Amino acid sequence: MSMTPIARQAASHPSRRRVLGAGLGLGMLAPLAALAAEGKAAGYPSRQISFIVPFPPGGSVDAMARQYAEPMARILGVPIVVENRPGAGGSVAALAVARAKPDGYTLVVSSQSSHLANPLTQPKVGYDPIKDFENIAILGRLPNVLVVPASLPIRSFAEFIAYARKHPGQLNYGSGGTGSMGQLNMEMFKADAGLDITHVPYRGGTLLVTSVLAGEVQVFFDNLISMLPHIQAGKVRALAVASEQRVAQLPDVPTLAEVGYPQLN
Repeated sequence: MSMTPIARQAASHPSRRRVLGAGLGLGMLAPLAALAAEGKAAGYPSRQISFIVPFPPGGSVDAMARQYAEPMARILGVPIVVENRPGAGGSVAALAVARAKPDGYTLVVSSQSSHLANPLTQPKVGYDPIKDFENIAILGRLPNVLVVPASLPIRSFAEFIAYARKHPGQLNYGSGGTGSMGQLNMEMFKADAGLDITHVPYRGGTLLVTSVLAGEVQVFFDNLISMLPHIQAGKVRALAVASEQRVAQLPDVPTLAEVGYPQLN
């Protein structure tokens, strides 16, 4: 399960850091109207706001940022520009925002990779996810799904385990970067299942999806929103979902808990 928070520089405290996290629901727009009224009284915002996205265009986080940009701009009464700065599992964008002027006009669309995994796995990441940012809200929780290309002779989770054990060191798994949640999930999975699969890091999920569809990467975890169209088109196969219950879009796909790996949910 991938959690997507939203954070801001508080309108009443214009000197504090600011973070915006990606999400799917629109529930935050109502409280945002109240925040806008509060901010206008203090003279904020008075100019363009930037949403910094840690991943390439076309991915789920990018889509979420753009989904929010237009209604938020309408409510706040200023333009909102979405800017993509991919790299290092989200650390490039997070570091840029941490170093930006703390005036509330530069927000980062955060993720578990940028604000949880990277600071824990990279001692010199350059920013403190707690001290350098102010969270606004959690916009949504996105279930991750374990997928393989349709070109592989694998149709179930059990078949994948058997196939990977029969071909040690011959399979690749992709992630959105070293230290990303995708890598951590897969490394935990490999250790628990006793699998030998090689990590191939990418600068973002969009490039990774292309490689999976081409069969260059044989397995990876990604959020359901990004992979669902390809699953439905038969280009990749979903083996398990990282959620407490099966998802409505894939009722025949078991949860990781059902196949014996509840710790990966």
